[in-house]
Amino acid sequence: MLQGLAHRQQASMSMHAMKMEELDNKIAETDQRLAIHTRSLADVSTEASTAQKEEMVLKAEWQELSAELEEHQKENLALCDKIKRSRQAITAEIIEQRRMKRSFHNASAQLNKRIRKGLQEHPGSAFVNDFLA
Repeated sequence: MLQGLAHRQQASMSMHAMKMEELDNKIAETDQRLAIHTRSLADVSTEASTAQKEEMVLKAEWQELSAELEEHQKENLALCDKIKRSRQAITAEIIEQRRMKRSFHNASAQLNKRIRKGLQEHPGSAFVNDFLA
């Protein structure tokens, strides 16, 4: 009877040892998976940190470019205003030149009329001869 009890205890201990070994194997597998996940998490964390740094750099570049764009837009507006003023000045000059040309043509036409009238009224006069010479 003692022998049966001892045999059962030994079998129980043997089974307990096998279960302990299984648990040790499962713990080892879990530790390996945990190590893999920890490395993956560290990689993801590093990537996230790198992405945040890149995002900050890109935001800074965007702000710089936005400031440059705003500056160029102001310059363009100033140039547009300058061009507009130049066009207005040129248009005013053209109008003045046309007015002066019309005035000259009118004066020339009146002078020609007076000369013709003078020739008709005083043919061969000294004034006409001097003018024609």
